[in-house]
Amino acid sequence: MIGAIIGDLAAWTWENDHEKFYPFLISEKALLSEFGLSVLATADALDFNLFMNEAEYQEYIRPWFRVVHDDIVCYSEGVKEWIEKQDYNYNYNTMAIGIAMVRVIPCAWYQEKNQDNCGLIFEQNIEKEAWYSLQFLRKIIYLLRNGKTKDEVYAELGGVFKGCRHDWDWRNQESPIPYILRAWDAFYNAFDFGSALHNAMRMEGNKRLLGTLTGAIAEAMYGCRNYFIKKKYADENHCVNDICIPLKINERYHRTISKIKRQKEWARVFGAKNDARTNIEYHHFTHITTSFKEKVISPELHRRIIKSFEPGWEDRYSFYLDNGWIYVCRSFVLLGRFRFRKLEDGTYRIFDVQESDENGSSVTGIDEALYSVEHNWLYLESPYKYLSQYYSEVNMEMPKEYEGTHKADFWHGEMMLHEDGDNIGQWIEAGMDTLERQNDIRLYKSAKELGKERFGVAYYINELYAKWCPYDNLDWIFEY
Repeated sequence: MIGAIIGDLAAWTWENDHEKFYPFLISEKALLSEFGLSVLATADALDFNLFMNEAEYQEYIRPWFRVVHDDIVCYSEGVKEWIEKQDYNYNYNTMAIGIAMVRVIPCAWYQEKNQDNCGLIFEQNIEKEAWYSLQFLRKIIYLLRNGKTKDEVYAELGGVFKGCRHDWDWRNQESPIPYILRAWDAFYNAFDFGSALHNAMRMEGNKRLLGTLTGAIAEAMYGCRNYFIKKKYADENHCVNDICIPLKINERYHRTISKIKRQKEWARVFGAKNDARTNIEYHHFTHITTSFKEKVISPELHRRIIKSFEPGWEDRYSFYLDNGWIYVCRSFVLLGRFRFRKLEDGTYRIFDVQESDENGSSVTGIDEALYSVEHNWLYLESPYKYLSQYYSEVNMEMPKEYEGTHKADFWHGEMMLHEDGDNIGQWIEAGMDTLERQNDIRLYKSAKELGKERFGVAYYINELYAKWCPYDNLDWIFEY
């Protein structure tokens, strides 16, 4: 979602402040278009009520388009007339259909595994081509953000998408599917978030729509925290910039942007390249023999490695996932990479371990990163709310101030999960299944406030005590 907004602003920069595009991607003067605004409005609506219907949605977002400031939003021709009608099929032009297309971007991030559309793909009378474009976009983003490779996504898009890509003149046509195909092509031939937008801006068509679509797709795989510049193009060897939304836009939509970031963290399943401490230089990799290639990787440890963690003083190595490879990096130095192989018993093995030409001690780095994620997860992610503050190998006693309160139950529940092997992932999955069955927006928001790690712990405690004191619902989690 943030990637889509960045893409919209980068397109403004390309067209209006071109000298800032390659060094910074976004100009501080950049303005939103109707496309970036549609992403913000839809994300805000979904965060308010994930289960709203068409009429509720249209009523919710109407003020977003009517009350704007010229120094923040710059509408293209025809938008003001659309605002009065808010008919997504109106005149079937690029602007109107584009607003509907980009609305799918937040849907793909708020969508859980058993939900198809978050209730907001509701254009009953929309043209067949536009309908296909919405389905393609939703599927691309959803699959990428869940860790699929580019080729795996392409295979799952099916024959219609492939047929359009090979048989249509999609590089020049002004209709919905060609825009999806252009955005996909810009992303597929990119090596990170910034390069995808570079590719998109060199294509024909509405740059604002194309930037929004490409930024959304690229974010799903690469993230969008950092903008990397190759050393040979960098000013004084300064190769990394934070991608910053202009201050005036951040201030105006601060609450919604914060909601988007919270949802992205809630939905995150892997560490991404442009969110990691790495670089985009071309590297030569060499196959190496390691002592941990036969190490049994449990589903829980696999989940932790894929998700990765923010490096700190004690744990300076970290992972990121890029198109099926797990990369290990430290302070913008790329150390090596490897892949996983899943066995029939559900466990994994590390194989195809390669070291980078950037550092000759990659094996040590990979080994230390694996040790951190396996043994220091309690401190890296802090999934426990009560145990983490007091846990040590020597002292396992419950704090006296918890006695006689529900905190005692929570503490004992966390202790039992920790002693049982910290298999939080399975409890996250079970808890999410329950959330989806209940369709309780209040409970969903409370779970999101906890975050998936702590929600998984809370759900374990619920199931643990339900053996003796069954609950009709999960309302007690509010106290946790």
